[in-house]
Amino acid sequence: MADPQLNFTLIATEELEKLKTSLEEIKQLLKQKKEDDVLSCYIPSEKARQILGISRKTWFNLRQAKLISYIKVGKAIYIKREDLDAYMDAHYVKSADKIRKEK
Repeated sequence: MADPQLNFTLIATEELEKLKTSLEEIKQLLKQKKEDDVLSCYIPSEKARQILGISRKTWFNLRQAKLISYIKVGKAIYIKREDLDAYMDAHYVKSADKIRKEK
């Protein structure tokens, strides 16, 4: 019976290089996905303001009045995606058609 620890597979140098390249691409994709996941949870202040479509002054006033939660690290300000969604949901205005359908 053959010892499984002594099994070898030969692979052409060209195929090995392709495999190395593929693994490097996968590592880069995973790194980018991790960064994207973080950004999907925490939105930079300016992007959150743009999503809401409000002026810088209005955005400043919302934060100062603590009408929307935020995170401040040094000078950088971030908004949790869930907090931005909650703020937007709280300001949701139903259409007359939607109100009629609910009755």
